[in-house]
This record gives sequence, C-alpha cells and structure tokens, in this order.
Amino acid sequence: MTTRRHIIAGAASLATPFLWNTSARAADPYPSKVITIVVPQAPGGANDVIGRALAQRLSAA
Repeated sequence: MTTRRHIIAGAASLATPFLWNTSARAADPYPSKVITIVVPQAPGGANDVIGRALAQRLSAA
C-alpha cells in the first residue's frame, strides 16, 4: 500500500510544475528588448574576442 502511495505522490510531484507554469508559457519571449553586452577590457584582447563570440552565439539563439 505504501509503495502505491509513493508512486502516486511521486507522479503528482513531477506533474505539478508542468500544470502550474501556464503563465510562463503565456509570457513574451525573454528578452523582449535589445541587451547590450559591455566588455570592460581593451579591444582586441582575449576577453574582447570571447565577448564577441558569446554575443554572436546569443544573438543566434
């Protein structure tokens, strides 16, 4: 009997987040406006190159 209760409780706890996230599905996709990435190092450095590569991948997503 307790095994059956554990299975039902587990299934209910797994299903709850999917049933209660209707507001997340109805919301506008994030971000809804342009985001500016600021790299506080000199242009052409390693941090700048990584920041530019990251910005390209984020804009494609």
